Parts: sequence; C-alpha cells; structure tokens
Amino acid sequence: MYQARASWASDRLHAAADAARAWLERLTPLSGIMEPMPNTCEPGPVTTVGELIQRLQQLPPETPLLVSGYESGCDTAVAGLTEVQELSGLGWYHGRYQDPAEAARQVEGGEWKLMKDGVPPVPVGEPFTAVVLRRIEHD
Repeated sequence: MYQARASWASDRLHAAADAARAWLERLTPLSGIMEPMPNTCEPGPVTTVGELIQRLQQLPPETPLLVSGYESGCDTAVAGLTEVQELSGLGWYHGRYQDPAEAARQVEGGEWKLMKDGVPPVPVGEPFTAVVLRRIEHD
C-alpha cells in the first residue's frame, strides 16, 4: 500500500514538474524573462589563453564567469597563475596537471599514490606555468 502511494506521489510530482517546465517555456519568449542567450561560443575544451580570449570576445563583457561547484551547481571563478606538471596514467577522477612537488612525490612513490590499476603515474614533459580557474573558497 505504501509503495503504491509513493509511486502515485512520484508520478504526480513528475507530472507537476513537466507542467511547470512547459508553462515556463511558453512564458519565456513572450515576456523576455530568462530568454536564452544565443550560443555564439564554440562548445568544447579550451586549451590556451588565446583560445579563451577569442571565445570570450564573442560574449557581452558583463557575462558572469563561473566554474563547477564542489558538489553541485556553479560558483564564482578565481583565476591565478600556477606552476604545474602533467602526469599520465592517472584515474579519470584526478586532474592530469599536478603541483610539481606533489607530482615528483607521486612518481617517486610517496605514501599515497595517484595510481591507476596499481601503476604509478609518469611525468609528461617539464613543469610549466598555466592559468588555472578555480572556484572561490567559502568559509
């Protein structure tokens, strides 16, 4: 009985959400509220500052710059110059660019390794300076 009620409530909730979404889609073009901005930027990864500048020049200067939140949503971006070392052989959940000292420790076999399938990472090239966008840290 409880399972049937839960299923009924879930169905009603989804139906209400669908109805609200459809109503908002009809309202948006008429009122100009939340009108989507045309997608003038090419989707996909950006690998250089020059490429980022080229893409950003297509947008209004007041467009917010956000980064992924810690667990969900988005947050304010903080930009900085950071020295990094690229590593290969990391799991998908690790960024492939690490602080050079941490990268050296991982390659040499520090107490905690950024391993994939029990194999330590391998440095790629030399350390270099990069622009890194991070989320703002909250208290």
